[in-house]
Amino acid sequence: MSNRYSNCSGLTSVTIPSSVTSLGEWCFEDCPKLEKAIFLGKLPQNTISCGLQSTCIFYVPKAYLQDYKDALGSKYSYIYASKDSESGEQKPNERCAVPTISYTDGKLTFASATPNAEYHYTITDTDMASDAYSKDGVVKLSAAYNISAYATADGYEPSDNATATLYWVEANLQNTTTNINQTATRGIIVTSNDGIVTLSGLNNDETVRFYTVDGKQLGAAKAVNGAASQAVSESIVIAKMGNQTIKIAVK
Repeated sequence: MSNRYSNCSGLTSVTIPSSVTSLGEWCFEDCPKLEKAIFLGKLPQNTISCGLQSTCIFYVPKAYLQDYKDALGSKYSYIYASKDSESGEQKPNERCAVPTISYTDGKLTFASATPNAEYHYTITDTDMASDAYSKDGVVKLSAAYNISAYATADGYEPSDNATATLYWVEANLQNTTTNINQTATRGIIVTSNDGIVTLSGLNNDETVRFYTVDGKQLGAAKAVNGAASQAVSESIVIAKMGNQTIKIAVK
């Protein structure tokens, strides 16, 4: 910052942005009414020789209060932490809560704990193909969609990404039906985070058993509100629901 403020007889307060790293020597010289200086960042170089009167009141970010006192305390007696509403470095906005991903009643659903959140998502399908080639006429389908979603809301930073996989599996019908509209498949959402595997889109009270890839049972969970979870330590587990199985990479 240059010395352009010197001899400003009407100047009563000044705000130093956090982007200012150095003050010009005597830049506030002969500013007799300058009573308050608000600093929005770390202590700029040469502050003690910038020409502010010894009676000037300093308001500085709380995080750097001691730094200002150590550097300026021999000359300036009035150094205080800024009120949050008055100054200090601008605090980053709080992040949106990471959304949950679920699939129920034929609908893919995102939900975030942040009020009025909106959702941005990407769905990829490894089966997608155009003008592909098969020598023997056999194409193995994964029957899975990879889903990534994050949440945004006014006044919040975007959330981190949530990821899940939607598996299409044979419908495990609890009641025999001849309804022609009854679908033959259902969608099961699988998420894994910090060693917790969660399946949603299940029938209530449906039991999911979890196995290692070599067949050792790790545990079982009964679905509540269509979801069942299991803590696992393996990098890959097999989830089994009746005669349907899903191979899951654990994150």
